[in-house]
Amino acid sequence: MLTASDPEDALASLRRHFEAFTERFALEGGLSYPLELKKRHSGRVGQFALRIARELGWRGWDQAAAEGAGWLHDVGRFPQFARFATFQDHRSLDHGEEGFRLLEAEPFLEAWPPEERPRLASAVRFHNKRDVPPSCPELHRPLTLLIRDADKLDVFEVVQDAIDEGRIGEILSGVSLDAPPSPEFLAELQHGQTPVAYRHLYSLADFLLLQLSWIYNMNYPISFRLLSASGVLDRLVSRLPETPPVQSFVQRCLESVAQQGHGAP
Repeated sequence: MLTASDPEDALASLRRHFEAFTERFALEGGLSYPLELKKRHSGRVGQFALRIARELGWRGWDQAAAEGAGWLHDVGRFPQFARFATFQDHRSLDHGEEGFRLLEAEPFLEAWPPEERPRLASAVRFHNKRDVPPSCPELHRPLTLLIRDADKLDVFEVVQDAIDEGRIGEILSGVSLDAPPSPEFLAELQHGQTPVAYRHLYSLADFLLLQLSWIYNMNYPISFRLLSASGVLDRLVSRLPETPPVQSFVQRCLESVAQQGHGAP
């Protein structure tokens, strides 16, 4: 396919290739629940990314890159789950690196100008890292940071919806759904640290605390405002124990969200 001259045409091509790629992982009855969830998540992240980009004043190829990278950020999840039956990178593979590899091997970006492709690849590669590494080119960082925000915004919703539907065990394997926070996580909370050690992830409560800590790794004021407006933090907090160390951490997080949401855009 020739390179598209219009960003909307390039996005349409990207979405077609994404659809065809995900269909490879369908069973007789369609995609499994976890992979169908990831497919829907990808589209929603694309929409979150587009909304953030518009608020930031991005136009043209910049805006298209935001939506396109949102659609592609989790392509590595599909072979990951097919091979390992888990979405936990520390138990399988780094899905950001797998996605980066797939962008080289698959025609997702064939309609995009060659000069636009590297920053989408960086966004896919680095969206899941604890921090954006120095190896990410400076010109690629704004898009990478945007996708990291858009991804978190939707995952907050995905987790709460899966709990409500009684299906969280299908996407969060290997953890206890009923156990309290682990001593290791509570120790980190008591020392004023954000819980980021996946090796200490033993329970759903641990995961919710870990997820709450993501707010310290979000970037744009509009992202904090969208998070506040969604009400998802209220849903998450309602599922945490009312013990002093947990509630102290919760309060710090909520205050930070309110503070970071000020400013433009």
